[in-house]
Amino acid sequence: MKNFIILTLAIIILIITSIWQIKYIEETSIFAISDVDYAMNLVQNDNFNGANTHIKELENTWKNMKKMWTIFINHNEIDDIEIALLNFKIYVELNNKDEALLYSEQLKHNLYHISEKQKVKIENVF
Repeated sequence: MKNFIILTLAIIILIITSIWQIKYIEETSIFAISDVDYAMNLVQNDNFNGANTHIKELENTWKNMKKMWTIFINHNEIDDIEIALLNFKIYVELNNKDEALLYSEQLKHNLYHISEKQKVKIENVF
């Protein structure tokens, strides 16, 4: 009986932690995507100085997010986000609108993909 109670508690803790992890990844990815959208709008309006400032804020946000994400997410996907963010930053600094928009879309895709991949769905289970 004692083993059953311990096992039940362990399963409950595992489920609660999994739900929290999924919610955390989803909320932080939505927040980061909205930051990327804002920077994209600045680039589209040729406001490269404003976009550059906002990307620095986005980098700080990402550094904070990355601390928790590395626990739950495959490191290759974390690297993909960092590469896209770096390229986005570089092309904004170079005032290259087309390339900056390309990498901002890639960054948004990577963030969205991770969020969707963490959700419990039939296609993610099998």
